[in-house]
Amino acid sequence: RVGGNTVGFNTDGIVLTGADATGNEISDNFVGTNVSGADLGNSVTGILVSDAPGNTIGGAGAGNVLGHNGFFGINMFSADATDTEVLGNFVGTNASGADLGNQNDGILVLQASGNTVGGHRVGFHTDRIVLTVADAPGHAIPANFVVTNVSSPDTAHRATHRLDSAGPGVPPVRTAA
Repeated sequence: RVGGNTVGFNTDGIVLTGADATGNEISDNFVGTNVSGADLGNSVTGILVSDAPGNTIGGAGAGNVLGHNGFFGINMFSADATDTEVLGNFVGTNASGADLGNQNDGILVLQASGNTVGGHRVGFHTDRIVLTVADAPGHAIPANFVVTNVSSPDTAHRATHRLDSAGPGVPPVRTAA
């Protein structure tokens, strides 16, 4: 378990890479920020998962707060970054709705299949949750709350995800409310 840390001023804050990086739980961390919301941004990504299957990022009551990172809050990249649950995190915001936006995408999933991304509070990014699903079928995206103010959610912005696809023949992304 990687938990209860404040991580900042790195290239990537927390990195899981390689087939041996499996079964990890990353929870209750402040990544690119701290409890007061200060800018401790990592220059690229808050949490990077590359070629590392079967991990958990966040969880019920154990979400991470990710903000102020140079590109992405969470980046799951590569065909072997599979079967990972990304649940209950505050990405680009915190429990009070502060603007802690990462510079680009809140959550980017690229070429990684069979992951669950859900139960987040996501705000203040160029794009909130981006799934590029070329050769990456079978994602579930349940119950995300995409808002700019957590304490007064704008229901018009609920469940707005940008889903990129490589075009015809790419299996659809499953979404659930």
